[in-house]
Amino acid sequence: MQGPKRIEVRGDPRAMGRAQGDACAEAVGRAISRAGLARRGRLPSSLTPFASGAVLGGGVGREIVRHYPHLSERVQGLARGAGQSVDSAMELFI
Repeated sequence: MQGPKRIEVRGDPRAMGRAQGDACAEAVGRAISRAGLARRGRLPSSLTPFASGAVLGGGVGREIVRHYPHLSERVQGLARGAGQSVDSAMELFI
């Protein structure tokens, strides 16, 4: 059995998340599909305000956006790199 995949990332939280998403796109996609979240919500390129909608507009998702902006930016980068929606990626964390 292999150990965990090591990824070196640099930059701001969004850039680090993007590098993780690029490196782990298949694994992130599988995790989102297994959780029944595939393609739910906005795609990362949406111009819709980031803190709105069913996931990011209320509850734990909204609290992460409000109180942990570095984490929400990292999730946004991860979603973009993996080609998944921000809502689906955030739901993996909540």
